[in-house]
Amino acid sequence: MNGCRRVGIVIGQLSYGGAERQVVALAQGLLQSGKYSPVIFCLSNNVEPYGKSLTDAGIEWYRIPEGTRAGLSKLVWLVKQLKKNDCSVVYGILHIGNIYGGGAAMLLRRAFVASIRSVDALLPFHIRAMSSFMCKRALAVIANSLSCVNSLQKDLGVRHSHAILVPNAVLFRNPCAGSRERIRQELGIPKNAMVVGTVANLKKEKRFDFFLSVFHHCNKIISVSESTIDTPLHFVWIGDGPERNDADIALSQMSNDLRSRVHSPGARQDIAECFSAFDNFILTSAYEGMPNALLEAMAAGLPCVATRVPGTVDVLENQPEVGVLADPDDPKRFAESVIALLGDEGRRQDMGNRARAHVREEYALAKLISRMEAVFEGVLKGVRLD
Repeated sequence: MNGCRRVGIVIGQLSYGGAERQVVALAQGLLQSGKYSPVIFCLSNNVEPYGKSLTDAGIEWYRIPEGTRAGLSKLVWLVKQLKKNDCSVVYGILHIGNIYGGGAAMLLRRAFVASIRSVDALLPFHIRAMSSFMCKRALAVIANSLSCVNSLQKDLGVRHSHAILVPNAVLFRNPCAGSRERIRQELGIPKNAMVVGTVANLKKEKRFDFFLSVFHHCNKIISVSESTIDTPLHFVWIGDGPERNDADIALSQMSNDLRSRVHSPGARQDIAECFSAFDNFILTSAYEGMPNALLEAMAAGLPCVATRVPGTVDVLENQPEVGVLADPDDPKRFAESVIALLGDEGRRQDMGNRARAHVREEYALAKLISRMEAVFEGVLKGVRLD
């Protein structure tokens, strides 16, 4: 790594999440390429599971000292670390990374690249304002979808011309032999069951309530129609988050029969193995930036149904049936799309194969690394990439 320019990647946490997985993928790709040496700076003590992933991959990373709470103290720590590690480029991840990374880069007079995945409508005004300020002063702003490019303009006031579209990358992981049977056994799902699953944090925008409503409507459709589905239907939600208590309450209010067929085991790292236990993947989000879980499910060869919202549209629209975009406001119509797909094994197989090929072509790690290296080369020349 001697002679490599060092890139300081600033992120708020390294716990479960799509942006956090992307940071690990980016750092691994940069390390393998050899042109830039990544150093990760985490601004909280929420560092698992991806802190361990970075360590296992031989990637240098630092967490903020225990007890550092004040915003100014965080900024001082980051400035010292970036200077000590001789980082030529500072890359902010999400709003917190933009705010602190941009502030540190300005103080050190280092090239700064911001990023945006989506703009939460409930984001506090002061966070939105500070992130907008740093994005406008960055030499480049990375957006991972066209929806995010539009969000930059609409929500943060950043010109379209200042945004650079760099789609996420997918790391292909093959499940271990026997994973389908093992995961189903762990969750208490019969071997002959039809399984519809998702991977998402339990956050308001991911809509666990909509997920449950789709489950109820799927069962109603099966019970009153000449459905070709003659095996038990089970739904699985992999993930945890701030809405866990609400999710548990909703599950406790279901009848015993239905409750036994909805599984919410929390967050897991063996996502490839979980995918192998699914027959169908669904995504019920109210909005997305670039949905990593959807891309990963497609890479696993799963047929997918997702709400027609910003982010999912970027992945699935105008493609030759690599997935289904369904009504985001009507769980009954969403359920009809799910049942139609579950009842057609040939279509599911064809869709899964096309989805895998599409993701392998359009969302390869090599493309992400090439695009990001071009951005870093441009900003190191002091060029504002408008």
